[in-house]
Amino acid sequence: MIITPLFLDFLQPAEAELSAAGEYVRYDKGDDAAEMFGERVEQALAEAATQIAKEIADNETGKPFDAPDEAASIKWAQPMYRLRVETATKRKRGSSAGLWYAYYSLRDNSDTGKPDTLRIHAFRHSAARPIGTDGGASE
Repeated sequence: MIITPLFLDFLQPAEAELSAAGEYVRYDKGDDAAEMFGERVEQALAEAATQIAKEIADNETGKPFDAPDEAASIKWAQPMYRLRVETATKRKRGSSAGLWYAYYSLRDNSDTGKPDTLRIHAFRHSAARPIGTDGGASE
């Protein structure tokens, strides 16, 4: 069976956070590091879109295997998930360097009864204040 990856959709705040992260990496580490950062984020999201589509196809309930992130689900008042995005080639144990989180929801934009879109709501560094404690308004 051929599984079509989920479509990727970014809300404007997530696009801005990802862009700011890339600019920070460019400022801190240079153009090559920023390009590598962008490639790794793109690769991680594409792999997740494929893996989650497989999980949904293999599961009669049409849900992914991961449990929703409780704080993000409360903030956005819908089931939200957190994806680990590692952008460093090597990370020291316990280090947050190169570890980011993409907070996403699953959408059924084609009304098939199963999600077809992975919507990114936020993109945060792992050392940032956790979702739900930052005082931001929900989208």
